[in-house]
Amino acid sequence: MLVGLLSANVAVVLTVVGWELARRVRRRDQERADLTEVDRLLRRLGVRMRLLDDQDDVLTAASDDCQALRSLKYELGSVEPSALPEVGAVLADVLRRLDVFLSTALPANSAGAGTLTQARQQGRSAQEVLSAVRTAQDVVGRLRGR
Repeated sequence: MLVGLLSANVAVVLTVVGWELARRVRRRDQERADLTEVDRLLRRLGVRMRLLDDQDDVLTAASDDCQALRSLKYELGSVEPSALPEVGAVLADVLRRLDVFLSTALPANSAGAGTLTQARQQGRSAQEVLSAVRTAQDVVGRLRGR
């Protein structure tokens, strides 16, 4: 009788431990999938920003590039920071710097003395976005590797 009771208790404990381990593994797998998605979006943003930085033109508000950046901004903004608290701060910095960059976009067909100044501001702002993207990618990479 005692052996049967002991065996039942061991079976219950093993079941609970197994269930808890499976739950942790599922949660970690979901976190890695979320981090992979964030990393993909950051890579897309980084590539887009490098291409824009290499161009000789200034960004205009009506350009396809500006619209694509806004789209990436909304995708990154939809990441739920409570699910990935470590990533929330770096993503907020990327989004803030991207907003600053987008605010430097010139109205369509604008030219004049301020265009050169605006181009310089865009160049500096683009570098700040790229720096924030690299920092975010480092954080995401570190979290994915743990």
